Amino acid sequence: RHYKRYSIRSLTSGKSNDPAAMYEVVLRAIDGCLKHSKPLPDLLLIDGGIPQRNACAQALNELVLPQPIPFLALAKREELLYLDQCNTPIRLPQHHMGLNLLRHVRDEAHRFALKYQRKKRNDSLHDGILHTVPGLGRHCINLLYQRFKTIDKIKEVLSF
Repeated sequence: RHYKRYSIRSLTSGKSNDPAAMYEVVLRAIDGCLKHSKPLPDLLLIDGGIPQRNACAQALNELVLPQPIPFLALAKREELLYLDQCNTPIRLPQHHMGLNLLRHVRDEAHRFALKYQRKKRNDSLHDGILHTVPGLGRHCINLLYQRFKTIDKIKEVLSF
């Protein structure tokens, strides 16, 4: 129930920009805590390497915080840890309990984010051309997608 989802507003082109998205999410999340008098996190775990870590640092520097928020970035490919103030990564042993915990948190965040992205993509598919057909409601559109799977197959059947 404490999970939050963010639609990235700053990226208008279809291209993804991981550091820019990280910057926006950190800024919005921490700013939301400050505005609503919610407790600040004790630690931020950033998914990514130096670019994402730098984006997080930039966002936190733009906010007026009562105390600094420590953060670290976990780079996926080599599982390197980058602390907020240090450019030299930390490499923990592959089966280190702490690294396993950080991986688990990162993987859960990925699972949650991918579920949201898939939902948004499916919703946008369903909000397409079929909603222009008079008398065709959301329930019927969902049934069509369940039965025929793609818009091309639906078009074949409906002949439009």
